[in-house]
Amino acid sequence: MIRIACRVGSEIQFLSTTKFHSGEFIIPKFDWKSCNEIEVQCFYDSDADIAALLLLGAHLREIEDLDGDINLFIPYIPYSRMDRFTDKEYEQFTALKSLLFNYYYNKIYTRDLHNPSTNKGLEAINREYKGIISNHHAVVLPDKTAFLRYTNTYGFDKRFIVFDKVRDGGKIVSKIVFDNTNFMDADFIIVDDICSRGGTFSNAAIEIRDKYPNRELNFDLLISHTENGIFTGNLFDHIRTVYTTNSILTDTTNPLMA
Repeated sequence: MIRIACRVGSEIQFLSTTKFHSGEFIIPKFDWKSCNEIEVQCFYDSDADIAALLLLGAHLREIEDLDGDINLFIPYIPYSRMDRFTDKEYEQFTALKSLLFNYYYNKIYTRDLHNPSTNKGLEAINREYKGIISNHHAVVLPDKTAFLRYTNTYGFDKRFIVFDKVRDGGKIVSKIVFDNTNFMDADFIIVDDICSRGGTFSNAAIEIRDKYPNRELNFDLLISHTENGIFTGNLFDHIRTVYTTNSILTDTTNPLMA
């Protein structure tokens, strides 16, 4: 879904976009030159949305001849998960970012940065996360990348448990590599950027409970992007509450959605 927010003077007007029956994107008619600033908001559903962003950007820059700020808010940026590509596949994220930045949009705002080293130039908007985290005794980070990403972002002053992938015999498994918690009873918050079925987070909760069998421990999950597959695993057997967004989650009628 794509909509457009135009600031005209002190007022903001929202424009919805539509499609022809055959699926082509329709750019709404508007006095674009009256806009002091434009923000395009895209909730990614398929690559058709990417085509629409490029068409809209081209229209505003080349047809309407706008040279003011045109920014993009896209909570979930497709192709940003490096773990979904192998050395035999082309990594499309860099090309996508180059297209959006170099041609049409001044700034790109997103919900999270999966890989900060490759997402330079993007800005993450997660201001409300600090409030959620502050209600917990300690933070669980599922790997070292999450540790680097979120400690730099939020400046945590809490206790941590950090996991990372280590070799155990002939297998690569996720193990606790840092733990400075010392609570008899505690509410933990697991923080990461994306969840498919949630196996990583379930396993983290299981391992911590196994390490501290005589403690009363609760686990919540704070996740920026949640796929519908979250309801197909056993995550809710181990996690009390999931805090997430609707950036890619569409199954909002599931009974597990409290």
